[in-house]
Amino acid sequence: MATLPRSKAGTKVIVDVTEDGFHVKPTTRKKDRFSFPYTENELLADLTPDKAHADELANLMASEYED
Repeated sequence: MATLPRSKAGTKVIVDVTEDGFHVKPTTRKKDRFSFPYTENELLADLTPDKAHADELANLMASEYED
């Protein structure tokens, strides 16, 4: 059955279920997705606490903490 829609084991799919049955289609292929110009590693490569301004973070009030 996997050969009919040209998929293979491990292919991610979207399943739409209706009263009439269901429809299976592959998720959007990677080439169709938006690609960010930088990776997370590239963005964080030179980050230091000083460059991130970690010392300027606001202190939470007691009412802002979750129990």
